[in-house]
Amino acid sequence: QSAAGTETPVEFPLPDNEIPIDIEGGHYNICALADSGKVYCFGPNNIGQIGDGSTNDRYSFTPANLPRPATAIALGGGHACALLNDSTVRCWGRNDTRQLGAESISRCSYTDYRGIRGTFACSRTPVQNQYLTSIRGIHANMLTTCAQHETGAVYCWGWNAYGQIGNKSQSTTVSSPTRMTVMDAPGDGACDVGESTAFTPQD
Repeated sequence: QSAAGTETPVEFPLPDNEIPIDIEGGHYNICALADSGKVYCFGPNNIGQIGDGSTNDRYSFTPANLPRPATAIALGGGHACALLNDSTVRCWGRNDTRQLGAESISRCSYTDYRGIRGTFACSRTPVQNQYLTSIRGIHANMLTTCAQHETGAVYCWGWNAYGQIGNKSQSTTVSSPTRMTVMDAPGDGACDVGESTAFTPQD
């Protein structure tokens, strides 16, 4: 579905004629990574999903407030993350299960599809995950986020009710990046996150 609410494909060009090199879709939002390294998002913004410092819904691609160019992006159920060109990670949006991997700086109001209102821990601007350096890949699902270190090790954080973090913990939420211990060896290959599992394919 497009931001215009139509089933017919609609063109959404990036500002300044930038060229998208990656496009990611979240639960309600879409973000694009431009060849310049800028990240643009559109859609609902009531819990900071756009990363522009506001809670105003955006109906065209709007830049996230990142301090430097990004090389990869990942979207979850109400949050987004960017891998920057210095191999650090910044995340923004919903943070009720600590899926940002950093402390929230505010709370955001939210109304779900049933009309039930509440508030979520959130960040309207990208926050740095201070524990993550030398990262080469990021991935997200509904409430969990993972990053792959340059050594091949995988770190995850967020919702862990079904063991998504992969560290054999029974804690419902994990607030900081935790290394997966369920694999025989880190190895190479891309890290991916399923709805209730995280894994690293082995060569």
